[in-house]
Amino acid sequence: MREIFEKRALRKRHQAGDKSSPIVVLSPPLRITLGLGVALAAVGVLWAFLAKIPIEVKGTGVLLPVGEINRKRAQVDGIARWMFAEKQNNWVADVQKFQRQPDQLSDAAVLDLSRRILRTYSTSEFSAPSQSNGVLKDKRIYPEGTLLIWLQSLQEQESLQAQVDTLASIGRLNRIQQKTLIQKQSILEQELKSRQTFLNSMLELTKKGFVSKPTILQNQAEVDNLKSKVFSNRDSLVHLQTELQQSFIKLRKSLAQMISKGFVFADYDLYIRQVIPNNGEGVSQGDLLLLLSRESLSNPVQVPVFLSERESAQVNVGMSVLVTPVGMRRSEVGGILGRVVQMSELPSGDKDLEARIGSSSLAKVIQQREPSPTLAIVELQRSAQDRGGNRGGYVWNSKSNLPFPPKTADQLNVSITTRRVAPISLVIPRLRLLLGLTPPEPKQKQDRQSDQSSSLPSGSPKVFG
Repeated sequence: MREIFEKRALRKRHQAGDKSSPIVVLSPPLRITLGLGVALAAVGVLWAFLAKIPIEVKGTGVLLPVGEINRKRAQVDGIARWMFAEKQNNWVADVQKFQRQPDQLSDAAVLDLSRRILRTYSTSEFSAPSQSNGVLKDKRIYPEGTLLIWLQSLQEQESLQAQVDTLASIGRLNRIQQKTLIQKQSILEQELKSRQTFLNSMLELTKKGFVSKPTILQNQAEVDNLKSKVFSNRDSLVHLQTELQQSFIKLRKSLAQMISKGFVFADYDLYIRQVIPNNGEGVSQGDLLLLLSRESLSNPVQVPVFLSERESAQVNVGMSVLVTPVGMRRSEVGGILGRVVQMSELPSGDKDLEARIGSSSLAKVIQQREPSPTLAIVELQRSAQDRGGNRGGYVWNSKSNLPFPPKTADQLNVSITTRRVAPISLVIPRLRLLLGLTPPEPKQKQDRQSDQSSSLPSGSPKVFG
């Protein structure tokens, strides 16, 4: 039975009508399939040698201008009063003048300024409903010289009030004493003048022998005594003036100390990003008061990116960058195009990191994700056609619709293309390692996952401070 089936199969392999032709082992479909396989293999070999694939390193960035956010801290314990939310008092200009050029204000003007400031203490109105949450609108610019925060310190207030009261008391007593001494001085000078005239006349008579020597000496002693009283009275007047001047000096010192420690002015035209203490809340020396910036934080062009020590060694200025905000999937929306414009030579410390970002909470997140973080400044490409669209005015490598626009202070997943190599160059080192031609490399701990393009948990901190 088996032989019958073998003969039948052999007959089917012969060409139809030609029993003597050779057997066809590969059918045309099979030959086509093998040909396609060989062609694909050849294409794969060519691709492995000729194609260039990007080698990327990962980093973490923040959608904020570099070093733009400045912080103001309390210089004294006190009650924080939101002066930027109130109408500026008429004495603010005089305070700034006194702060810049204290000699330009007379003693009377300094005393009047101190009294006006003290009166404002008793009329405190800690109410600012429009900014009750401490977050201000981005469009509001506060001009240079605006009084932003007043730390009302009880100690400073009592010190200034004591100097004002002392000066007022000394001033009243001083005026009475000066008036008395001036009158006394006038009487003494008149008496001295008459005594001196009388002594001169007696000296003329002495030459003629009409007045004895003891009488002349007695009158000379009286004149000298009057001169001593005149000089003593002058010293008393000078002492009163000096005492009054010393009181004004103490007042100026107390006022200057209150202004330098308790008043926070805008040193330039600025935006208030966040107010930390509530209006009327007590703060301690060193506490953070304000987050300020010169420019708008919306849609920055240059942003800070932080790389680990190993990855920063591979990055140079001019390398291309792809930036994706956390919360967006790169596989769906792609990323913002950019390039590295500046690289720091040394890793950033805690204070440096916070200064570059302007937010302590974001700085802590960066430190957790990037050990020994090194700063790289990345310039993002701007789009002139999409200034007000959903793309934030940036150039993206994808035309996909974004689920939401990028927001200020978003964390960024950053990919930096360090070089482009042929695929075969990546395989050869692995083969040499497997064949034992090269010694194995020491294993290094990975400080983060290799792929950071996926989104992080939505609870990532984004609040300044």
